[in-house]
Amino acid sequence: MTIDGQNTRFAYNDLRQRVQSSSGEQVRNYHYSPDGLLLFESDGAGRVIRRYLYSGNRLAAMVELGGKSAIEGKPGDALLNAAGALPGVPGSAATAAGEVLGACDTP
Repeated sequence: MTIDGQNTRFAYNDLRQRVQSSSGEQVRNYHYSPDGLLLFESDGAGRVIRRYLYSGNRLAAMVELGGKSAIEGKPGDALLNAAGALPGVPGSAATAAGEVLGACDTP
């Protein structure tokens, strides 16, 4: 598959879960719980770069670890949460220190 001019490849396990994606020199590995929940992603060197947090079987938040956050490219960890990273702020994203990076209305 070609995305933004880069040839991107995907690998899947026997459960049809995506276990790896690669684009150029970037590799991302996907790690699942025995129940099939996506727990975290790692880069080609095995460093954890993203974690997923659940409430029961429902995704509650995603945490970008180190480097630059997915929002505004700010350095540091970022918490992305559809229910609101901060109380009363739906669709918000915040750094680990609590700095709000952005917010949007969610359906």
